[in-house]
Amino acid sequence: MVIDSRRVITLARRGIVPLQLAPGTSVECTLGCLWLTEDASQQDIVLEPGDAWKVSRAGTVVVSALRESVFSVREATPQPEPTLALRWRRRFAGTRRPALVPASA
Repeated sequence: MVIDSRRVITLARRGIVPLQLAPGTSVECTLGCLWLTEDASQQDIVLEPGDAWKVSRAGTVVVSALRESVFSVREATPQPEPTLALRWRRRFAGTRRPALVPASA
């Protein structure tokens, strides 16, 4: 079963919305122009229709609309914890057992 964890948000020109987002969450502009500022970052991001950006750290992302805008926020999908057998297989991948040499008579 696939669950779409996407939210669609509309902002009027000069509208501002602060969002608490997790790392890996993507913000995609579908209409207008957005200015994004990530908490504790010196970089500002400008998105136009078709542009997307992924959050790099947990915290607040302030989204400002430079003109009337529509954007979507898609939560990062958590990866399932690998099984014990898979972890062991990954750990020993590439290691080989020594070849058995027949004993001489």
